[in-house]
Amino acid sequence: MPINLYYMLESPPCRTVLMVAKQLDIQLTLHSIDLTKDEHLTQEFAQMNPCRLVPTLVDKDGDGGDGNGGNGFKLWESRAIVTYLVNKYRPNHPLYPVAVQTRATIDQFLQFDLATLYKSITDYVGPIFFGGELEEAKHIKLKETLDLFDSILGGGEGGGGGKHGFVCSGNGYDQLTVADISMAAGLTLLEPIDYSLDQWTNIMKWLANVKQELNSNDNNCYDEINAKAIENTRQYISYLKTKKIND
Repeated sequence: MPINLYYMLESPPCRTVLMVAKQLDIQLTLHSIDLTKDEHLTQEFAQMNPCRLVPTLVDKDGDGGDGNGGNGFKLWESRAIVTYLVNKYRPNHPLYPVAVQTRATIDQFLQFDLATLYKSITDYVGPIFFGGELEEAKHIKLKETLDLFDSILGGGEGGGGGKHGFVCSGNGYDQLTVADISMAAGLTLLEPIDYSLDQWTNIMKWLANVKQELNSNDNNCYDEINAKAIENTRQYISYLKTKKIND
């Protein structure tokens, strides 16, 4: 039975799902949703996701808990989707192992990403896509968040980070996880505005490790999924800037 993913390539959370699925060797049936054309605002899409956002997963190998097998199991929010894919199709995969404390640490970083890291990135960059400008107050908050994340990765501030390769290294699990992938995807939103992360040396080392691991075994997972999306976003921002000047 197909696993349908409704997505927009330029969305970092969507790319999180794509990268995780590729690492798990899970085939997804992809349905492109263009948010710039309001394709997510239809009633049909709202029946799958009342928030009208991507990514949205519909797993036909499930009845959605309501006994209506033809409807499939519907799930939204990228972090919920990637953990679901592991739990159902690749239980105890190294990306999200069942060991209680390791999984708790991964969950911790997924929540940190959702509530703190990715939020600070989208708060800063997001206004560009709606005709706004980059704001200094939000930039200050972003830098504070990056300072915190850099410290965690360096072994400071507690929370499970470490001086090794990945976010759970400080808790003794020095492997790539779904949390690493989610956070790395979120940081790509800074690339189209040429925002440099060079001053955060621990983040740069960690990010290099994540990219290397995702591109290992000749599958080029990171580059294949992210390069086009980043360039598309860069071009779209340029278009919006030109349009704003002409208007």
